[in-house]
Amino acid sequence: MIEFTLIGETETHQISETEFVRATKNRYPYVQTKQSGQKSFYACCPCCCNSIQLVNIHNKTSKVIPHGKHTGKSIDGFPIYNETLYMTCPWARHGSYDWEGKKAELDLYEKEILLRAIDNIDRAIYYLETILGVYFKWKLKEEAIKEYFANQGWLYNIATKENLPMVVLYVLGRKRLNNLLIKKDGLLYTELKKGKIVLKLYENSSDVFYVKDPLDIRVCDFHRTTSSYDYTEIFEMAVDNAANSIYDNDLLKFKFVFDRDRYKRLCEMETWQKKEKYEIIIKKEVDKLPQTLFDK
Repeated sequence: MIEFTLIGETETHQISETEFVRATKNRYPYVQTKQSGQKSFYACCPCCCNSIQLVNIHNKTSKVIPHGKHTGKSIDGFPIYNETLYMTCPWARHGSYDWEGKKAELDLYEKEILLRAIDNIDRAIYYLETILGVYFKWKLKEEAIKEYFANQGWLYNIATKENLPMVVLYVLGRKRLNNLLIKKDGLLYTELKKGKIVLKLYENSSDVFYVKDPLDIRVCDFHRTTSSYDYTEIFEMAVDNAANSIYDNDLLKFKFVFDRDRYKRLCEMETWQKKEKYEIIIKKEVDKLPQTLFDK
């Protein structure tokens, strides 16, 4: 991983010698000296809050980029190692995990996910529209927001502070394709054409289509691959007959990669204005949540 946090904090810092010294001031427990005199450098994972060891932050001659790796055990001065949180961490390199499951406990990280969702769920929906090449009808947008908050999307194993659009799409579940208006030459348009799904022009448009046949679309799989410096998240989508309750008979499947940098830039747009319709529905859903979720 390329970022770290301090104990009990959510602010992230880039892993570098300068930033480590600035943030930790080289204090214990972030710097610990072994009996041999060798120094080790520690911080917290920004996603699971477990301790990480910082590698190569002082070696300027090595070709290895400074990065962090999970310690996999409790380190003096740090919170006790939590295996459950590690198993759902996007930076963990442990093979597979229950991507469809949810976390049983709420920690600082999950609270941060919730707060970001309140601020950015409208941007997450816009990102999905852009990446898939579709327009969500308002009823579907409203349903996406309600489903996210009702199902506590911030607790899903796949949820991170950066991938809100992916969680919104997953929590939305199986939906009828006619809830979407499909842009010509967009990702979904291209995949439906490959699958020989019949598309009809929407009203008087020349480049917006819809699917009249009773077909459903859903997320059917999720993949995350992790290296020392980055991780990639991929969703697999499936389209099938709405009358078909057996998922083995999919008409087509396709994958798309979540672009974290693109979504991050969208969230940082200062000119973005949340529409009043969004503000009303978000406030209504947030008001239903227990106040303890927002206690520090």
